[in-house]
Amino acid sequence: MVADFLCKQLPVNYHVGWDNESSSAGIAGCELLAALGYATLTAWGAEPVLPPAVPSVLPRWDDTCLALLYLADRDDLFGQGLSPMGPRILIQRNYGDGIHAADPEFLNLLECLGAVEEGRWTQAAEPVLWRYLPFLQPMPDFSDEPRIVEIAQLTIAAQPEDVAERIAAAMANDSSFLRGLLVREILSRRWRYPEGWLAVEVGAPRTLHIQHDAVAAWMACRLIGSRTV
Repeated sequence: MVADFLCKQLPVNYHVGWDNESSSAGIAGCELLAALGYATLTAWGAEPVLPPAVPSVLPRWDDTCLALLYLADRDDLFGQGLSPMGPRILIQRNYGDGIHAADPEFLNLLECLGAVEEGRWTQAAEPVLWRYLPFLQPMPDFSDEPRIVEIAQLTIAAQPEDVAERIAAAMANDSSFLRGLLVREILSRRWRYPEGWLAVEVGAPRTLHIQHDAVAAWMACRLIGSRTV
């Protein structure tokens, strides 16, 4: 169902594949389609694999849901209407909140994935919603969220050796913007809320490159701050 949804929602590129349109939602969608064995990534998006070759290691469930949320946000599948800047939605972050006027097909997909039950977000979906950052919304401050703060403290205190070396190299850059970009890139592949650091052999290969992850972006600021005090 996920692959069918992606094939339908991603823009077709001259009938030879899917165009990511250089957007974070499109890039994540194309990467998810490739991770499911239905496509190979290209410079502009993804080309189909015929027949699909479903891998033995599937992408993370939370990354899958997050990539789908960004595509749904872009295409206004939550039924919230169009803002002057395009389709946007601010999802309530607490599980149990309802999804109002969502596209029935998309709602059914979320239910099949276990992110929604009887029209409401499930408890399992809560970490996904924390990570979700709607376009043009301010970056949230998680300093008053004890669970996230605890993970942040553990993340700073116990960094894998290879990660610590990469972060040190990123911090040596003169540009504060580039430092932040490089640290977020490290987190996008090796760190997830709520687990923290992921093992190279087990957790990391299942991750998707989610460009906009609210918790990871906040964590990147904490990591950088811990090395500049």
